[in-house]
Amino acid sequence: MANLNPLRKYMRNLSLATTGMTVAVMALASVDALSFLGPLQGPALMTMSFCWVAYGAVRSMSGVKPKVQSSPSKVPVRSWCRRHLIPPSPTRMGMSPVTRRRPVFLRGNRTSQPISMANLAVVHSRRGRLASAQQVCEQAVDLFRMSGDSRGQADVMLTLGNIQTHQGELDKARKTYEAAMKCHQMVGSDMGRANARGNLGNLCLQTGDLEQALSHHRVALAIHEQTGNPVGRANALSNIGNVRLREQKFDEAQRSYKAALEIFRQGEHAKALDMYERGLSIHTQIGNPHGRATALTNLGSLLSRMKRRDEALEALDEARKLYLELGVRSHGAKAVEELIERLGGSRAQKVKDAKEAVAQADAEDADTGSADAGSAS
Repeated sequence: MANLNPLRKYMRNLSLATTGMTVAVMALASVDALSFLGPLQGPALMTMSFCWVAYGAVRSMSGVKPKVQSSPSKVPVRSWCRRHLIPPSPTRMGMSPVTRRRPVFLRGNRTSQPISMANLAVVHSRRGRLASAQQVCEQAVDLFRMSGDSRGQADVMLTLGNIQTHQGELDKARKTYEAAMKCHQMVGSDMGRANARGNLGNLCLQTGDLEQALSHHRVALAIHEQTGNPVGRANALSNIGNVRLREQKFDEAQRSYKAALEIFRQGEHAKALDMYERGLSIHTQIGNPHGRATALTNLGSLLSRMKRRDEALEALDEARKLYLELGVRSHGAKAVEELIERLGGSRAQKVKDAKEAVAQADAEDADTGSADAGSAS
């Protein structure tokens, strides 16, 4: 058998060159001035794939060393074909059967290319190039399918379904969402399954199938509640509100919207609380009392809005003490006094309580003294 190493090296270099050309075409096509290169992406990708597959075949054939160095005419045809034309078994190549069937360019980090293509599709979609976005998405789905990455395939199919919806291809979008939901269910991705349900619900709302839309959004809400995803819960509740509004059930729509808004507010409060607590810690470490007072004021104000009155009063009282120690009568100090007054924890109230406690103690002492005098007489 002839030495195939020169051909193998040539095919490797050709495959690398076509890969570089494909990446360059895809990058240049994303530029507005060079958008005319978009139609070349598909042929370039097919050429690259063909070169890599051919290179894999040549490499496999070059790695087989025949036991008998004789011409094919002196060897039985079946034996010669089995030895030189049929690739060796996966166990002889030191890899699993699944890996052996994949093209060479998909082995190793085999999902980097489809991930880049999916990101490129998002860029095309945001720039309004829906046809290019759909084409790139379909190519990414095929590559994920070839690589055996069902999760990546399902994620890109959700993006493809959104693009098809924007283009008005609602039947295709429905089939794409349903296929994505099945893939997510197969790989055990609850988040992906809930997102697919939400997209199907929005699609049904667009087509006027309100009962089916409500069913999808309720299932999505249940999944988000089971997985503890507050943002997903809020989105599902908001979508349910949209359906109820379309049904002219205004009270139920209002309840759904309020529940979603409350979840969003809780998330914003949690982020702000973490930020204020970190700021307070930093000002305490560097010894900045004015910064501590400001941070405590902000923290107390936030806690009051979160209905955590005792914690808010504690933070505001500490801020007031710092302002008094600094001798500052700023807007922040006035704000602290107003917040304490509003929460019912003003200094005047504390003084009044203290006076009442002292008066009560004096009365008890007087009663005790009268009782002692009566006993002495």
